[in-house]
Amino acid sequence: MQTAAIVPGALEREGGLPRLLTDGDAAIYRSIFRLQDEGKWPEADKAMTRLKDKRLLGHVLAQRYLASNYRSRYDELSAWLDRYADHPQAGRLYGLALNRMPAGAKPPQGPKGATVREAPVSTEPASEDDAASEFAETPAPALDLSSETADAVPSDADQALVEIANDNEPSPAAQAALAKIGAGGAGRAWTAGLNA
Repeated sequence: MQTAAIVPGALEREGGLPRLLTDGDAAIYRSIFRLQDEGKWPEADKAMTRLKDKRLLGHVLAQRYLASNYRSRYDELSAWLDRYADHPQAGRLYGLALNRMPAGAKPPQGPKGATVREAPVSTEPASEDDAASEFAETPAPALDLSSETADAVPSDADQALVEIANDNEPSPAAQAALAKIGAGGAGRAWTAGLNA
């Protein structure tokens, strides 16, 4: 009979399992999330300076920027997206950044690595074997900003989409930007209702 042994730190050096947070950092993170839930921003900031392992900082800042009792600024949101666009909160923070984007500012980095869930193509009932893979993960489609649409103002189109998502009527400039992007065909049909 043979016995296997793992030397402490071997997996981290060889690309195995990720290392865990220390008990101290785990306690600090719990404290930061609690302080932010309570709206105690200066105390949370002070606790962040005590962290040795900052790999969860993107999640900490996302919690703050999405909190109803914190008014996030465009520069904070844009900086967060530059660094953490692959985080699960990126879509919500991107929408918020577009809402807070000052006139003439460069649009923020969009979310990275987003996926959409697609329903199965088959109309036949799924077998029990297919139950685990009922939906397939596929990359989210990218916005086509080819030469035909390059002269459209992306910030107006992005703003229109945010306004629509929030059940608000887009501004005339935003409607025009959407119409210009969709001028090739199908887009014309869905933007036509915006003028009603």
